[in-house]
Amino acid sequence: MAYTIVKSDGTVLTTIADGQINTTSTSLGLPGRNYAGYGQQLDTNFVHQLENFADNTPPANPLRGQLWYNTNNNTLYVCPTDGETVSTNWLALASTSSNGATTFGSVTVTGNLAANNATITNSLTVTSINTVDISVSGNANITTANIGNTYTAVLSTGANTNPGAMTGTWTLTAGSTLQATYADLAERFAADTELLPGTVVELGGQKEIRAVRKELSEDVFGVISNTAAYLMNAGAGTDKTHPPVAISGRVRVRVMGTVKKGQRLVSAGEGLARAAKTGEATAFNTIGRALEDKDYDELGVVEVIVIIR
Repeated sequence: MAYTIVKSDGTVLTTIADGQINTTSTSLGLPGRNYAGYGQQLDTNFVHQLENFADNTPPANPLRGQLWYNTNNNTLYVCPTDGETVSTNWLALASTSSNGATTFGSVTVTGNLAANNATITNSLTVTSINTVDISVSGNANITTANIGNTYTAVLSTGANTNPGAMTGTWTLTAGSTLQATYADLAERFAADTELLPGTVVELGGQKEIRAVRKELSEDVFGVISNTAAYLMNAGAGTDKTHPPVAISGRVRVRVMGTVKKGQRLVSAGEGLARAAKTGEATAFNTIGRALEDKDYDELGVVEVIVIIR
């Protein structure tokens, strides 16, 4: 009885007559029923599969999904369609370096490149598209990313509430810039109590800082920020226990009374600021200068360029 050989998708590949061997339907020799010496042919088939048909040309009569190890470039390929023998049409999978690490060869990115709980080591080079969106989530790391020519790279943790980490020494080359949405430099300090953003603080209390207690204080140390462009000592605690203190840059400040743009601000006590009157401002009690007007006496918030000395 002839053997009917069926492919994975259910289609019939070929029928092998009794006592015959088929060498034209696949890259293997398929023995029919009662073929003399079938053991040798089976052993040969096993060897070819173990070595993934290692040769400098693709195997004859390949099937879609078949693997071929190209000995010209030490790269593993996949057959895209039945019968494809043109090597350049096969799909390259991976190349193996001398240290045994498997890495992708040439990769063209046409959309978003996403890595979830993955590590890209050595280098990732993209030179064929104008914009690259490299999105990492979970415990993913990109240790060296080289985006060629003038293309834009976006390194994202997925949302501005997701923490990320950069390890190693990073340097901005000549002419390069690092840009931020916000405009103040802040550092975390331990506070006696939870402090609202915009609160004027001084050194003192049981911890490191507290809300400034008196008017015209020369102990003013900064303003609580919730929009730090650069936050130092970030791992010291939370906003409740170690609020960020803006010590330079633009920050929103809680102010009592009217303020004119350009006026110097001094402490008003109870964690608040006010406009300095003539002769009041000194190099030691000035919090900063107002960047906008405030035309009412009640408590409000004013954007201020803070300079703490």
